[in-house]
Amino acid sequence: GWRALVATGAAGAIPLAGYLLWFHGFYGQFAFTNSDGIYLWSRTATFANCAIIRPPADEVGFCPRQPVAQRPSASTFIWEPSSPLKNVPGKKFSVAKNALAQDFAIRAITAQPGAYLGDVLHDVSLTFYWNNPEHPSVMMSHRYQFSYAAKHWISPTFALGHGQTVASDQLHYGGATTTQVIEPFAGWMRGYQRFIYLRGTLLGVLLLIGLGGIARAWRGGGGAGFRRLAGWGGPGLYPWVASVTLLLVPVMTADFAERYVLIGVPVICLAAALAFARPDPASVTGSAAATGTTGADAATSSTGTDAATETVVAAGRNGEPGGAVQPGAGARPSAGAHPGT
Repeated sequence: GWRALVATGAAGAIPLAGYLLWFHGFYGQFAFTNSDGIYLWSRTATFANCAIIRPPADEVGFCPRQPVAQRPSASTFIWEPSSPLKNVPGKKFSVAKNALAQDFAIRAITAQPGAYLGDVLHDVSLTFYWNNPEHPSVMMSHRYQFSYAAKHWISPTFALGHGQTVASDQLHYGGATTTQVIEPFAGWMRGYQRFIYLRGTLLGVLLLIGLGGIARAWRGGGGAGFRRLAGWGGPGLYPWVASVTLLLVPVMTADFAERYVLIGVPVICLAAALAFARPDPASVTGSAAATGTTGADAATSSTGTDAATETVVAAGRNGEPGGAVQPGAGARPSAGAHPGT
């Protein structure tokens, strides 16, 4: 009911509100990140046509230079050496550049909604490939393999600013400048990842199973179906919608990545499992009430009809009048009737 919905919303809002307060105390603004505009801009960089968008002078630097057919994946635009971000003054993730990038992205989506939708749908479809797509690049897809865990993808001496390097950050964070490989445990992890995995296509099948459970719940409910309020969509509706949200939002605001899909897998499996759950008696009662009956009345009526039919058949076999149904043998006695009369 509504209390459960409100409690769920509050449980999710409290930690987010706490993070907003911390971010404001540290950075001086209420936000979750200083890079959301940059990532949204990268999402639009795969299709943006500045001849159509016509950005103002201070945002022209965000325009991609390559033809659309030759452009890399969305997130690559942020990190490639020739990134258009370098054409705009300021640090890559500064507050000012982030705001300008967000303005450009909104202009691009507004001016080219069809191109935006097409790129989003294409990248969402990568989730359901049989083999893992090499996206955003071959190098990035290798980073998810345990066998590459000890490889240096970025030079330890790479400067991060404020006198920090990759090695100093790694040392501060984990007490070492490289990932340590400890056998035989590392071998177990490599073997696990080699033989135990979930194909993207099968993940799509699980998503369809969850949707089937929702459709079945809509068709049921004492004839009220889609219109009923109690048990609307069945127990799998919430996890299914949550899983679709987890798959869509990262692609809509940044780019496709396997790590974003990973957090949606448990919720997709939960929705698929709940597709086979039996209806909650409380929801059945609420659905019957929507049609003017109660669950008890419906059950009594059904049982009484079946029992009455059996009594009529038995009476006919014994030579009794076929229409004489004994009260108490399944039919409901009329007012004033007494058993045995």
